[in-house]
Amino acid sequence: MEIINHYSVDAIRSYKENFNADIVLYGAGNGASSYSKISLAALNSLNLKPDYFIDDDLSRAGTNLFDLEIRPPNFLAENLNKKIIFLSSNYFESIKNTLLKLGIVEHVYSSTDIIKNAPQSAFNNVMKYEEVLRRLHAHSTKLNRIQNMSLSSDKLILNAIDVQVTEKCTMKCKDCSNLMQYYEKPVNVDSRALESNIEILLQAVDAIDDVRIIGGEPFLYNELPSLFKILTQSEKVYRITVYSNATFVPKPQILKALKNKKIEVEITDYDYLSKNHNEMIEAFNENKINYITHKPQNWTDSARIVKNDKTHSQLKEMFDRCCVNDVLSLLHGRIYHCPFSANAHNLKAIESDKLDWIDLDDCKNPNELRVHLMNFYFGRDYQAACKYCLGRDFSQPKVIPALQTKNVIPLNIVNIN
Repeated sequence: MEIINHYSVDAIRSYKENFNADIVLYGAGNGASSYSKISLAALNSLNLKPDYFIDDDLSRAGTNLFDLEIRPPNFLAENLNKKIIFLSSNYFESIKNTLLKLGIVEHVYSSTDIIKNAPQSAFNNVMKYEEVLRRLHAHSTKLNRIQNMSLSSDKLILNAIDVQVTEKCTMKCKDCSNLMQYYEKPVNVDSRALESNIEILLQAVDAIDDVRIIGGEPFLYNELPSLFKILTQSEKVYRITVYSNATFVPKPQILKALKNKKIEVEITDYDYLSKNHNEMIEAFNENKINYITHKPQNWTDSARIVKNDKTHSQLKEMFDRCCVNDVLSLLHGRIYHCPFSANAHNLKAIESDKLDWIDLDDCKNPNELRVHLMNFYFGRDYQAACKYCLGRDFSQPKVIPALQTKNVIPLNIVNIN
């Protein structure tokens, strides 16, 4: 089955009319900046109003989203040739597997061309157009990465990598899925080691669509300017996203370093907790720094470290549906498959499994690292850390974002090595 990226809107309209086909949006995300919102707005603006949503979360079947009914995937099995499916989710592998099981191999489209053809005014009541473009970029680059690598085994394109520059944070959210609430003595990463790690990583890959600078709170890391210099000067890095909670305004030297077209700051506005949100926005506007700001979205119960006793098939399914299953994480000289694995191992909170990481100290040769990365990306059905994770997808219960804890949350240490 091919997910079609480029197509004629007129051809889609003609097929619908000639075959009385349903237009379906697969993926019913309901967050403040969900891709389903902009896909729906774009289709409506082009007179291609969808008939219903399909979503893998079976608990939502029969409910409505934006006045459209949400139906389960097996509904698509009826009249297979009379469905035009637009993907309004980034869970490409999971959706593709579901469609193949149902026997659907045609008329499956990315929403990218629909959104590109829609007038900017289509999104006026949905979200800022800059945010639309950002969501479009994330969607299209992830799909392109998957398709490029399936076409050529010689290409190594990373969709995204989280570069964690600090364990320190200015907030202590009890449900932080990156596990910052468990650190008793958080530290910054060693700057020289990190920059060396980045240099060899860039030699080993063909491209990185998004380098995501995270913490904790990354603006607590004073060596950002030298890190940004390496990343912005590399032609292999297409985009750099810095995630902040707006608790303070970055220092002048960091503000200066942020003034680059490749860099965008994504601010999560936690209301009174983001006590310098307006001041940060003012500083960014004054310095012409790219940024977006939004309220917290769809926090799930994914922050607890619990032995889950899932079977192999259940762990594989959980990993397939994980929202960060194609986002690598770099922390203290090791590349992991996700921030949960990175920090759970770093905290020594789970059983140590060396298959869950690549130690860059052991891979000084870029060609050797390239081979390791290719195998690491696609070599396993799930990570050992998945056995201690509750999952990071739509099926997890929602929690109230950014509830604070005064004290470090104690860990039940499984193994210390």
